[in-house]
Parts: sequence; C-alpha cells; structure tokens
Amino acid sequence: MAESHNIWVQYTESDLDNVFQGGVPAFPLIYFSWTPPHQILQFQERLPAGKTIPTCSKRCKKTEQWIIRPQPHKYAVVIPTKYKDLHGWADCVDGFIQVVKQTDKMHIVPDGAIVGPAHLVRENAASDRINSVWLVNNQVDLDTYCTVYLTYMPGSRCAGGRLLIELYYLS
Repeated sequence: MAESHNIWVQYTESDLDNVFQGGVPAFPLIYFSWTPPHQILQFQERLPAGKTIPTCSKRCKKTEQWIIRPQPHKYAVVIPTKYKDLHGWADCVDGFIQVVKQTDKMHIVPDGAIVGPAHLVRENAASDRINSVWLVNNQVDLDTYCTVYLTYMPGSRCAGGRLLIELYYLS
C-alpha cells in the first residue's frame, strides 16, 4: 500500500523521556466521522459534573421543528511507529531518528490529537518490506513542506507550518 502522507499524533501531554515529547509519527489509513445515536442524549444527566455531550441543532423539514442532535466526532485510524533502537536517539552520523511501522497495531485517534505533518523517508527506497526502517526528517522546513507536498492532498490545508486536516471519508 502506498503512503500518501504521514502525521504527528500526540499520545501524551508531555513526556520528557520521549525524544518526540509524547508525539508519534504515524501512517493514517482512513479519516472518518461518527455521530452517536440520538438516544444518547437521554443519558446526559448521568455524566460526571462538568461533562456534557456536544450537540447541534437541525431543523426538521417535515415537522418544521428544531431538533437537538449529538455532534459528529471526527477520528483517524493510524498505524503508529516505534523507535528502531531502544532509546530513539538520533544517529550520530546524519542526525536522523529511525522508526519502524508497528504493523501489528492500529489506533483510532481523535482529530484533536493530530498535531501536523511528519516527513518520513524510507531508509532504503528499494525496500518494499512491511517492517522497513523510516527516517524522521527533523530538519524539514514545514512551510515549504506544506506548500510543495501537501497542496495537492485532497481535504488538507496548511497554515503557518501546521497541517489542518478536514476529516473526510476515503472512498
């Protein structure tokens, strides 16, 4: 399967022991939205204090009344990466950090956990192995990267070096 783009996913608030400070480069498979069933609103009062179910209003064409509905939630299914070596330190020769796809894992992450684009380069371009090594390009200029590489990606916008993804169904 060809990779179209890579993203940074924030798994923890701050992890100082992690080279990427809680962020993980990932390979997105699909973006989707899910709307909870209307019946979930009856459980609103059972939620912990301060928690609410986000809602939106829609006008029903048949009855011409306003109906409160749960808001859709947006997610992405991603394949995370892990460090090739134990500590994830940068290579002393080229300065890149090496990661490997965790093909045995898939995570569903909310759209708020997607931080921005990640530039991963396959270490051996001729390799088609599933567990091939990828280099994290930590020297990329994100403004140029967004302008050149992501301009033509359907559903994406770049602003100020940050990727803002409009979640959509892939067909």
